[in-house]
Amino acid sequence: RGVFVTELKDLGGGRRARRAGGPEHVAVFFRQLSVLVGSGTPLVDALHALERQTPEGPWRGVISAMRQRIEEGAQLSEAMAVHSKCFDGVCQSLIAAGESGGRLDAMLQRLASLTRQAARMAEGAASHGERNYEKGANDPTFIRDRKNHLVLHALSYLAGDDSDDHL
Repeated sequence: RGVFVTELKDLGGGRRARRAGGPEHVAVFFRQLSVLVGSGTPLVDALHALERQTPEGPWRGVISAMRQRIEEGAQLSEAMAVHSKCFDGVCQSLIAAGESGGRLDAMLQRLASLTRQAARMAEGAASHGERNYEKGANDPTFIRDRKNHLVLHALSYLAGDDSDDHL
């Protein structure tokens, strides 16, 4: 009562547009790069392969620019620092640690897993609404049910089921 529609907007109805260097791109990038580097492919060659298979656009430009900087003698972590909107300080620090410790392949694999989880959490938050964890937060039944829901997710994940979109 007393509420009138004054404007309608098409929100697209589907998935949100993915920005270049967003969590989804970064997760796939780390996974693919970890496989290539782990199989013995030199870093520049691995980046060149990823660049070729990436569609034209801003994300391909990021990969190309990093490859060029590495060809000029920069470390991967230094090349990532130029693109800090795509690769945060944590990513850069972990890659630098992997480079200095001679375990870049292991660090890339770890980052692939972490960024994939972050992307899935962001997707889940987007599909379930912002601050959805607060809805009904003062209701004891809600709190009990949320704890049970969390425990079910945790147990499923530990059993190897990571199919839920908001883990």
